Amino acid sequence: MSTTASSGPGVAVMADDDERNSVSFYLRSSVRQRSRAAFEATKQHESDQSWSDLMEKALVAELERREALYNDGRPYLGGPERLTPGRRPRSEIASAGEHGEAGTAVAQ
Repeated sequence: MSTTASSGPGVAVMADDDERNSVSFYLRSSVRQRSRAAFEATKQHESDQSWSDLMEKALVAELERREALYNDGRPYLGGPERLTPGRRPRSEIASAGEHGEAGTAVAQ
């Protein structure tokens, strides 16, 4: 998907050759279900080729909001470095402990 962010000084534009990467993150079930339903209901109107297209559009909109608010509208520049992983949700930790996964501590 080639996307052009809203016009303005310092706004990043994703080039046609911008490589797509698979990402993995936690998402609440209710948000996932709602977003998939919205995708199915609106994909023809929004020209989404996939659910990933919708997720990318949502992420770009939030990035632009934060860049406008905190960085004078300029894009934050990043590199290939991995982000520090977040903590696993308590429910996932408890569930893993109940299933006997090795090395998993269950908070009591």
